Amino acid sequence: MDWITFFVSSITIVGILFGIIQPIWKHRKEIKQARVSRILQPLRDIDSKIQNLKLCYTISDYLHFYSELEQLNLAVEKYIIDQRLDYDIIKESDSIVNRLLQIRLTYLQAKETYHAKRIEMSLYGVDTLNRLFDEHRMQLFQDQRIKHLVDSLSNELGKWLREHS
Repeated sequence: MDWITFFVSSITIVGILFGIIQPIWKHRKEIKQARVSRILQPLRDIDSKIQNLKLCYTISDYLHFYSELEQLNLAVEKYIIDQRLDYDIIKESDSIVNRLLQIRLTYLQAKETYHAKRIEMSLYGVDTLNRLFDEHRMQLFQDQRIKHLVDSLSNELGKWLREHS
């Protein structure tokens, strides 16, 4: 009789634990799906801009590179800063957010330096200012930190998007 009572008690305890754990597990799964749904389209948009940057590196097009880098900066500002999706993205991969913010910081620092030089050279002719802008774009294009961040972001974002698409 003791074995039967023990067996019934064990099944009851397992059933109760399953009844408690299963809804918690289901809720966590739903939260993860909601988070992925919120960040999927913004990350696709950012990935598109990263792929355009990689293409610019491939064909050595520093003119379009600057434009694409500026578009990436605007996308990071829109999604990470304005819409505060950084929290959701960090839950999936903190290195994606870190690398995006590093690219943005590098871009903004270079832009600030360019504007400071432009103010200094504002008395010179238009040709000098155009040369300064070309130098600014070329320096960003040749910056190995940006190239490394673009490559690593491309790999990581591509992997994450394949897993969650």
